Amino acid sequence: MRCASDWKEIPFCLEPGQQILPHTSTSAVSLYVVEGEATLHGSGEGTAVKAGTLVTYEPEESHGWRAETRLVVLATIAPAP
Repeated sequence: MRCASDWKEIPFCLEPGQQILPHTSTSAVSLYVVEGEATLHGSGEGTAVKAGTLVTYEPEESHGWRAETRLVVLATIAPAP
């Protein structure tokens, strides 16, 4: 994890089938898929993503994901909670 006074980067590593349930944050969140494939869930239907994809969420926007393959995601949260 890397942190500064106004942001935080957190790597997530998930195996196929593992998930982060949809939730909200008071901060803006960006998710960069470093490796693998996932289905992102927010306020609508799931969206398939793969390595190289960058997705951003506004504060209070619902977000979560399910790993379809071995998955590495780098989340950047600003401002840091």
